[in-house]
Amino acid sequence: MTQLVSSCFCELEENS
Repeated sequence: MTQLVSSCFCELEENS
C-alpha cells in the first residue's frame, strides 16, 4: 500500500 501512495504523490508532485 505504501507504493501506491508514493505513486500518487509522485504524480501530484510532477503536476505541481
